[in-house]
Amino acid sequence: RLPIPGAVPGPAVLGLRAEEVRLRPATGEGTGVVRIIEHLGSDSLVVVTMKFGDLVARVPADTELRSEDRVAVSAGPRVHLFDPDAAGRRRESLPPAA
Repeated sequence: RLPIPGAVPGPAVLGLRAEEVRLRPATGEGTGVVRIIEHLGSDSLVVVTMKFGDLVARVPADTELRSEDRVAVSAGPRVHLFDPDAAGRRRESLPPAA
């Protein structure tokens, strides 16, 4: 369970773009392990293994991370919630589009 302020209550599948995944040094819950770092010039894609699966974060290329580093993961300001029973139908985006 993950409380998401402003979301309609109930089960949902959380969708995040790599640009919306935030990494910081691990301090407690929400931590994962860096598995792969793919350098792409000005950015890097970082694969982080969490207890529920893998996430991909897009970070600036100068971010100091190494394979096996423990990191805390959080979401940026934009997330998407999908109906778990409706074959990928988006339920809502937060914050709502203006």
